[in-house]
Amino acid sequence: MKKKLLICFMLLIMVITLTGCKKANNVNNTKNYKIIENKLECTHTEGETVTTLLFTYDEDNIKRYEIIEKTDLKEEEAARKLNEKISEEIRKDGKLQGVHVVCRYENTSVTKTITIDVDSLDDESKKYYKEQIKEYEGLSNSKIKDKLEKASYTCVEK
Repeated sequence: MKKKLLICFMLLIMVITLTGCKKANNVNNTKNYKIIENKLECTHTEGETVTTLLFTYDEDNIKRYEIIEKTDLKEEEAARKLNEKISEEIRKDGKLQGVHVVCRYENTSVTKTITIDVDSLDDESKKYYKEQIKEYEGLSNSKIKDKLEKASYTCVEK
């Protein structure tokens, strides 16, 4: 009886040891896969407005596109009115799937931000995205950078 218990106990220890080793190997293997994202940030100043375009890439596919426009005015009342006007204009855009819009003002600065997550777009949102990105559609990261730099943008790859 003692022999049988000892054999069963040893078999149990072997099973636990072998199972534990397999799990450790699987965990280590999943760390080998990492998605590499590249970012291109391009900025342009015209008058009171600084426009920043931010492209996030996975290889040469755009995953996220952001447009940030910051306008500095001389008076707080003018900033409040501009904020109201822009907020009304972009309100419908914020209802689109995968599109996030924000307009806010602080003191005399008004900032409008439109963020488009490409993988989250439905059919209607894709039409909006194509309108926003039409001049860059199908271009690689480097070609977009060249095009924007020719249009007086300052671009930095991150």
